Amino acid sequence: MSIIGNRKKICCLAAMIMLVLLLTGCLGNSSQAPESQPLPDHQEEKQAVLETLDKPDTRQNPVFAEENPAKTENDQETEPDETKVTPTETTEATEVTETTTEVTETTTEATETKETSETTETTESKALTEEETNTEGMKVFVTIQGMPETPPIMPTTQVKVEEGDTVLDLLLRITREKQMHMSHRGRGKAGYVEAIDNLYEFDQGPGSGWMFSINGEFPSRSAGGWPVEPNDTITWWYTLDAGRDLEAVKE
Repeated sequence: MSIIGNRKKICCLAAMIMLVLLLTGCLGNSSQAPESQPLPDHQEEKQAVLETLDKPDTRQNPVFAEENPAKTENDQETEPDETKVTPTETTEATEVTETTTEVTETTTEATETKETSETTETTESKALTEEETNTEGMKVFVTIQGMPETPPIMPTTQVKVEEGDTVLDLLLRITREKQMHMSHRGRGKAGYVEAIDNLYEFDQGPGSGWMFSINGEFPSRSAGGWPVEPNDTITWWYTLDAGRDLEAVKE
């Protein structure tokens, strides 16, 4: 046991002596070496290892790479800005808005035009209906009988009445339409019928001539001075005795 103990002591003493010599040699070399002398190879390798340990390895640690992405200035410059609106996109959006506005305005104008047309058509139809109704009410019935015992020269005919028409006006209008001969003299209230269908007054004697009745009554005025009303019945007679044969004269 004593031998083993001595060996341990000797080994420890030798180790201490070698350590002292080593430290003495290192201190001497460092004091003599210039400051700019490069580090020994093993110290450079140690320094590189330390730098490698301090620097995170993004290739071996994908999580760290995702949390801290490294972007260069070129990458940042080339990366598109999704929120940036280009002038072209703005112009296209404006054109789409203008087109939509034009379509809306066109649709509104078309709707207004259609409504106006429908209103106009309704008004015109109403006016035509009223006019037809008024026209139906503004008609009279005219008969040219001639002498009592002969067939009528013109059977009962419906004639349209215009405002201010007189019995003479209607006779002039209907004979013109029928291309029938008719002669009269005087104007206005003095208008007097001389002949119808080439049958003149006094052709059948000194008391012969033309007379008219309205609704069965013989007026005391001339045809040019008697206005007509809707639905009147007018008959022209040729008297042979100044109206006595027609009972137009009451004695």
